[in-house]
Amino acid sequence: MATITERRPVVQRRSTAARASTVDNLRVGLRVLLPMFAEGAVIRRPLVTALADRLGWEQGIVEVMTDLRRRYGDGPLLIRLADRRAALVLARDDVGHVLAGSPEPFTAATREKLAALRQFQPYGVLLSTGDLRHHRRVFNARVLDLGQAMHRLAGSITRVVEEEVTQMLDAGPATLDWPRFAQTHGRIVRRIVLGDRARDDVALSRQLDCLRRRANWSYLLPVAERRRRAFQERLNEYLRAAQPGSLASVVAATTAKPGVDPYGQVPHWLFAFDAVGASTFRALAALAADRAARSLVEDECQPGVAERPWLAASILEAVRLWPTTLVILRDTTTDLRWRGVDLPAGTAVVIVSSFFHRDPTAIRSANQMDLHSWMDGTFEADPGIVPFSGGAVSCPGRDLVTFTGATMLGLILADHDVRLVHPRLDPTALPLSLDHFRIRFAVTPRSGGGVGR
Repeated sequence: MATITERRPVVQRRSTAARASTVDNLRVGLRVLLPMFAEGAVIRRPLVTALADRLGWEQGIVEVMTDLRRRYGDGPLLIRLADRRAALVLARDDVGHVLAGSPEPFTAATREKLAALRQFQPYGVLLSTGDLRHHRRVFNARVLDLGQAMHRLAGSITRVVEEEVTQMLDAGPATLDWPRFAQTHGRIVRRIVLGDRARDDVALSRQLDCLRRRANWSYLLPVAERRRRAFQERLNEYLRAAQPGSLASVVAATTAKPGVDPYGQVPHWLFAFDAVGASTFRALAALAADRAARSLVEDECQPGVAERPWLAASILEAVRLWPTTLVILRDTTTDLRWRGVDLPAGTAVVIVSSFFHRDPTAIRSANQMDLHSWMDGTFEADPGIVPFSGGAVSCPGRDLVTFTGATMLGLILADHDVRLVHPRLDPTALPLSLDHFRIRFAVTPRSGGGVGR
């Protein structure tokens, strides 16, 4: 039997792993995990998201998690989920430890993810193990330029974003809502990933969304293999064409080890880009409501700006405040001993993102937009703040999607006054949930550059 301390010493605390009572098992299942499942782990269900926002489900999740930590200590808390044995993480240090221990002994290829993501990306890196996972990870990192603030295609990406944002703002009404923003964002993503020819291929995005809606049900629905193959073949047509200036062209120019399946990695890129679209829209809402934060990004909302670190921090902060991944899951790959308790291989490890991202006992600015803490490294060093997961399985597209979102924000704010119409946000007490489907702005042209105040 392996022990966690063999891989990385665990900070000793007075608390040890505890077993949840029957009542608390039910509370975790009904008030923490069921709302997340209902809202949609792979693609949000708009009606349920609106209900969650109205009824304060996220507040209830944080309240339950806070109460469990108060009564049980730092945990982990051992719970039962139907036929699954699970460890609910309650300590920030344990978040960092688990993610640093991925993919071994904490694999991201959990039973739930395997069942869900096979609907549209059965050969993706997240579902892979062993040497194949390593080779696929290396391929993804190379194509997506992981660790680079600006992707090698930064010039063409900026051109695409500029063209689409200009058309969105010039051609549309004075109100900017989610349907209009999402349509523009979808065009930007298809052009960046697949090239200009894919700009108006809404059918491709709808095929993916259909498969993602099935993925929301995890192992409760069988794989729609015919639909998946039809989507992948349509995608492959663009990848084979490899239009210059697109990620498809980088895929074509990047050597891959046998078995990597380069084309099979692309569905996840489209999926991840879609999630960051919601964060970009939320970041715009937070900036519109917060004069102090908006003043920090003003110099980056000018023509000709290449890097936009403050706007990139705005994207990261939106994901901290309103995580796109509601819960991070890992499965143990071997028998472990953790805080005096034996965890058999296959035990689920559950990390509730918003609980750690909004913990006022650890984060002074828990419910405010705090760009400074990204710029000075405070949030990067916090093991509990993981907007793009962490460790060796962190999102390899983090830098690319953050750059794209920051570019989009800068171009929207450059020549327009943006006023948040709905909802009303108090920048000193931002809500735990923010339904991006119902955000609306009044956008009016402004003479001269810079951000209006």
